Amino acid sequence: MYVLHRRKILKAQKLLQLKYEESNKNILEAQTRENERTLIEIRNDALKKEIELKSKQLANTAIALVKKNETLLRIKNDLNFIQKNSNADFSIKKIMRQIDYSIEHEDEWDIFESNFNHVHEEFFNELKRKFPDLTRKDLKMCAFLKMNLSTKEIAPLLNISVRGIETHRYRLKRKLNLDKDENLVAFFQNLR
Repeated sequence: MYVLHRRKILKAQKLLQLKYEESNKNILEAQTRENERTLIEIRNDALKKEIELKSKQLANTAIALVKKNETLLRIKNDLNFIQKNSNADFSIKKIMRQIDYSIEHEDEWDIFESNFNHVHEEFFNELKRKFPDLTRKDLKMCAFLKMNLSTKEIAPLLNISVRGIETHRYRLKRKLNLDKDENLVAFFQNLR
């Protein structure tokens, strides 16, 4: 009886020991999973803050381009006025050509596009894949709309009038096969 009772007690002790070890193992695994979740959340927060910072930098770049182009357009208009009222045609035309070149300069667009791609990865690639017939000007418009710039802010960037931007938006909707009621900005916000 004693031996049987002793075996029963030892068996119960081993079972309790196994349960204890399994419980500790489960607790450690739970703590590890919780630590991993916390680490992932910290990384996600850091990435979100980095994206916000890059978005702000991109917006600042776009605003700087808008201001530069607006200033150049004002200077061009002033020169047009001076040209109509004076005889300095050649010099003024030369200056106006330089201003036009500066407004339409593609290097700035390449820098902007590079920065834009850092913030909105694969946006242009996705657009080109889904809509291969979009022109370079269409892609610029899409980027500005993705950034939620207004028509008045986009006009100096593309060196066209506000009415021209509205026409371009209409044509872009047709190219993207969107309904009249559909919002372009919302469409681009939902696109990668």
